[in-house]
Amino acid sequence: MVVLSMAADFFSRFWHQLAVILLSCVPVIESRYAIILCAPVFKEIGTTELIILTQIGSCLTALILLLLLKPVMKWMKSTKLFKSLIEKIEHHGNNKGKKLQGKIDSSTTKAAKIWLSVIGVFVFVAVPLPGTGVWTGCLVATLLDIRFRYAFPAVVAGSICATMIMVLFSEIFFKGIIL
Repeated sequence: MVVLSMAADFFSRFWHQLAVILLSCVPVIESRYAIILCAPVFKEIGTTELIILTQIGSCLTALILLLLLKPVMKWMKSTKLFKSLIEKIEHHGNNKGKKLQGKIDSSTTKAAKIWLSVIGVFVFVAVPLPGTGVWTGCLVATLLDIRFRYAFPAVVAGSICATMIMVLFSEIFFKGIIL
């Protein structure tokens, strides 16, 4: 009986939970702003669950982008229709990662280059400002040619950090919308 009650509760809130996950996948909004937008709307979802749901959306976004961005960009660059768009995206991503690339290139060992790139992507994603989220972090990681096994944890950890900063920000400035 308890299991049925838990299942009924879960499915009654399923569409709200799905909306939170999907909203946290949207570029610019991502998990950092989805949590602030969803907290007052979906009051039945607790803070911890809201954080977990937004991170599920961020993890899915990072997973898909890091696995597909490079092959899709390569294919799009080979077409006449999308070539200029991809060149603009690469230019934008290269500008975002230029400082990081300079520090990486000045490193002497391969391990130092890997750690600097991972820490750089983490910090880039962790700063909760527009244009520094999971989407752009995955683009920078792809353009810097960081391997998936290093880029994915850096992007996810940065997303978690940015989300927690936004939770604290909302608690301080919006007087408890989330907590």
